[in-house]
Amino acid sequence: MGIRLIVTDLDGTLLGDDHKGVSRRDREALALARDRGAVVAIASGRTWQALADAAEQIAVAQYAILSNGAALRRADTGEVEPVREILPGCWEPVVRLLWRRGGVFELYAGGRSYIEEGDFLRLGECGLSPGFLEDLRSYNTPSQGVWQQLRGRPIEKINGLYLPEGAQEEVQEAIAQTAGLVRTSSIPGSLELNATGCNKGVALQALCAELGIAPEEAMAFGDADNDLEMLRFAHWSFAMENGSAEAKEAARYRTASNAESGVSQAILRHLDEIGAR
Repeated sequence: MGIRLIVTDLDGTLLGDDHKGVSRRDREALALARDRGAVVAIASGRTWQALADAAEQIAVAQYAILSNGAALRRADTGEVEPVREILPGCWEPVVRLLWRRGGVFELYAGGRSYIEEGDFLRLGECGLSPGFLEDLRSYNTPSQGVWQQLRGRPIEKINGLYLPEGAQEEVQEAIAQTAGLVRTSSIPGSLELNATGCNKGVALQALCAELGIAPEEAMAFGDADNDLEMLRFAHWSFAMENGSAEAKEAARYRTASNAESGVSQAILRHLDEIGAR
């Protein structure tokens, strides 16, 4: 069967090592695939606010898988559709514990990122770089009383930015004992919490079902552990040369690194299959 859908991870896959830029070769290859009739989608552990700048470089992308698969966004309408969110009864007790123990984190909901206004000052005191803090502020919705604003609503994800060393064991135990909540990290040492069963593969499966596309007609690119389910689902799955050992094991094929525009290399190698039915 031909390739009717191409979905690519961003960090470590489509984006360069600066986590911001998409190479001209990758942009042109994705545009060529779209011209041949393939649906193009991007997938990220980030929320839409955090990846919008990168997405602007990929104007041909019609869909975005957000927050490790918690939601889907349609480019034509801007609508964010939930796929597998964290229910209030799961996330609220953990968030209360994080606040009580001095944790700093973002809450993702409805395609937006929320952070407590006063936590920006605390992050600076924790030794995080000014550049990181500037990026964080650029895509967040700083406010007071974030938990009160979102309580009672499902959310996409909890993204931990800082946790005092003395609180880590208690927080880990609370997470392990909370049914419906699982730790999913794209970067070693990070604290990313999603609903149990939430991953990019589940979101890709939902997108394929909506579009009437079989797994055998899907091409996927990834490099990290939060890409594994997506790579296992798509028949035309490619792990980046710079990817983890687990990603390479989950994918059927390999391509060059993100720095070498590996996405475009794979697309051009299989151009005859793209759009074919």
